[in-house]
Amino acid sequence: MATRRIIATEKTILDRDDTVEEKSNISPAVPNDVIFKLVAFTLAMIVIPIGSYFVTVATIFKGTRFYFLAFCYEGGSI
Repeated sequence: MATRRIIATEKTILDRDDTVEEKSNISPAVPNDVIFKLVAFTLAMIVIPIGSYFVTVATIFKGTRFYFLAFCYEGGSI
C-alpha cells in the first residue's frame, strides 16, 4: 500500500528558497557536423540517382531508353 506524504511539512513553491539561477544552455541539441552530414546525404540520395540516369542514357546507352530500362529491370530483379 502506498504511503501518504505529509503535506504540512512540505514546502510550497512560494516557501522554497530562491536558488541562484544558472546560465541557460542555448547550445544546439544536435552538433553542426551531424546536421551537415544529414543534409549532404539527403542531397546525395536525390542528386546521384537522377544524375546517374541522365549520364548513362547520354553516354552508355546513347539516347536509347529501351536498353537502359531493360538494364535497370534486370539489375533490380537480381
